[in-house]
Amino acid sequence: CRRHLEASGSDGQTLEEFTTLNTALKKRGGCVADNCLRTWIYCRDVDNNYKGLVDARRELFRQYGMIEKTNYIASTGIEGQCIDPRRLVGMDSYCVFGLESGQIEYMQALDHLSPTHIYGVTFERGTRIVFGDRSHYYISGTASIDKEGQIVHPGDVSMQVERTVENINALLNNHDATINDLKIAVVYLRDAADALLVEDRLSRLLPKSLPRIMVKAPVCRPGWLVEIDAIGVNANGHPRYRNFV
Repeated sequence: CRRHLEASGSDGQTLEEFTTLNTALKKRGGCVADNCLRTWIYCRDVDNNYKGLVDARRELFRQYGMIEKTNYIASTGIEGQCIDPRRLVGMDSYCVFGLESGQIEYMQALDHLSPTHIYGVTFERGTRIVFGDRSHYYISGTASIDKEGQIVHPGDVSMQVERTVENINALLNNHDATINDLKIAVVYLRDAADALLVEDRLSRLLPKSLPRIMVKAPVCRPGWLVEIDAIGVNANGHPRYRNFV
């Protein structure tokens, strides 16, 4: 967020973020398409600026050769603010070098969640990295959505929490994991007044030992009242790959 600001709109600033990342990766012999596995994108006034972010990312990914028939990147796109009020978009990323072909699985649960491209966005529901001795799971920002891409339980934050956790569990179950393999979760709320209700419901749905952080951060659709992303680890690796170091 402290980098010199060149572009003014959310579309131009999204382009700027990814271009800066791609340039840094190229200096190390990589690129966004090959080495970036996870992004967290923070959008000021998400209800008004998210479309510019989405449109710019889609076009940039197309230029990088990333389309629905290849792969995108696991991601959370959420309301967030940087120090400079002119900055509408900021981004964190997780990039890895040296993975072998087959170590990356792009996570799906098509009986629960639609592919993102059917409603015009370009990110993976989650990414699994398989090592010899373990697997790492990066669950994208997940909300109360169905296999048609529609909001489930509009206006009911408690039921949205249930569907969100159900969706996350479905993603994990499809890739040799369970909700008990999660190591950390971040819960994003549109309305901070829902915090106690959401916490009460999560305390019944998530493992007691799971650390989680709850923040006020509106989700990309006004109808979504809560979103959760998470990271998991388990011992379900594959001997064809080297161990995690």
